[in-house]
Amino acid sequence: MINIYSKSDNELGRFLSNFTYSPFKFDNQIWASVEAYWFAYPLFRKLGIDYCNGVNYYDDSIILKDIDYLRNLYGYKAKQEGHALHIKHRVNYAYDGSWRFIYKNVCLAKITQCEQKYRQMLIESTDDFEHYYQYGTKKVYPAEYQWTAIVWKSIREELQNPLSIWNIDLGKYGN
Repeated sequence: MINIYSKSDNELGRFLSNFTYSPFKFDNQIWASVEAYWFAYPLFRKLGIDYCNGVNYYDDSIILKDIDYLRNLYGYKAKQEGHALHIKHRVNYAYDGSWRFIYKNVCLAKITQCEQKYRQMLIESTDDFEHYYQYGTKKVYPAEYQWTAIVWKSIREELQNPLSIWNIDLGKYGN
């Protein structure tokens, strides 16, 4: 089993964690971590923006300035500051169905733009994924976050498919 957790015993599990510092470009902005985007997404929604593509970060909006600050965070700091910004801006934590699509695409951006070794580790892995917190010998499985493992399994299956769009060498087509 590969535990997707920032303190996992498995290198791939630690890398796949939302907390991991692994800068990636998504919607024309650089994000330090998946966790940063995860907390920014409801803030975009509060502004009536589904994606940050084309957002002017120099706008006077306090929310956009806070999102810009959040973009550079990772680890527990991203979670802590993200929660604080949700409270500050009175953001409802309820996610509609679109978050699954967004989350998977953010994770795809991370894995396709990271060091090749992590992408290769994911493709070559065969163990099941799970998500739990480890406190000494005690394992705590937060029911509300088990979808994390499902999303990464789906991404792995997609990357393992030789016909996947992610495996096409666009260079030979002039791109």
